[in-house]
Amino acid sequence: MSKPKATIMIPAYNAEKFLPQALESALNQTFRGSYEVLIVDDCSTDNSVEVIKDFQKKYPRLRLINHRKNQGAGYTRNTLLENSGGDVLVGLDNDDRLHPRALEKIVDCMNSNNKISFVYANHEEINEEGNLLGVFKKDECNKHFKDLILHFHFPGHPRAWRKESIGNMRFDPSLTGVEDYDFLLKVILSDWNNLQVGFIPEVLYSYRIHNNMVSQVKTQERIEKDTMTILKKHLKNYGFYGDKEFEVAPIKYKNLHLWDHKVEGRGVMKEKAKQIAFNFLKNSTLYMK
Repeated sequence: MSKPKATIMIPAYNAEKFLPQALESALNQTFRGSYEVLIVDDCSTDNSVEVIKDFQKKYPRLRLINHRKNQGAGYTRNTLLENSGGDVLVGLDNDDRLHPRALEKIVDCMNSNNKISFVYANHEEINEEGNLLGVFKKDECNKHFKDLILHFHFPGHPRAWRKESIGNMRFDPSLTGVEDYDFLLKVILSDWNNLQVGFIPEVLYSYRIHNNMVSQVKTQERIEKDTMTILKKHLKNYGFYGDKEFEVAPIKYKNLHLWDHKVEGRGVMKEKAKQIAFNFLKNSTLYMK
């Protein structure tokens, strides 16, 4: 296979139940260019590897890398980054699904402007059976992306990167459940002044809610605490508030979170961005039941 234009990256661990759906969605994209599907199995104890090998018999574009021992989510994502061959990298979790035209739309968006380094789109959430739970539309969020990404961990599925924008940056293997947000902030803040983001106002990703997902295993309270720690670390590293003392104050709405940064006792989130964030939370159908 010649050098692929894009790589769909799938981290896998004990995923045999939903993995076939993830693989089917990744391997049957409408994109006409060359692409690969790279999957790293983190020493699964179920039949995940057998499932993958069965798919490899039919799809030569599917590559498998096996960890010899369980390394965790961050380490697995780093293995994916280090072995990906594409110029465009698209993340897909082993229990989710890409919509058929997702890769085509993402590559078109990247090609429309060679300065775009990160692309995201609308997504839907589904249950274990694949039934629709709700749709997340981020059209308004895109208007104030920079301000929101520092204050609001709004769901960014699918996430796609131009590989050259990542360079040598990697996921933090010590984090669980929030390693993706930490990585997102790391890459975006590294080129903050020149950042250009592409947004596709279509549903391109199905995010599955089920009892065994990492975000369910790890308590929301712990995720909130870890996210606040990550935010403070990055804001300090990049000198956003100079030498001034600041706090990260959580504003919780159901299962989604918004954070305001208080500098000298005052919140610094722009009012327009704050209103967009609250509207997004309020209109997210999944959390309005």
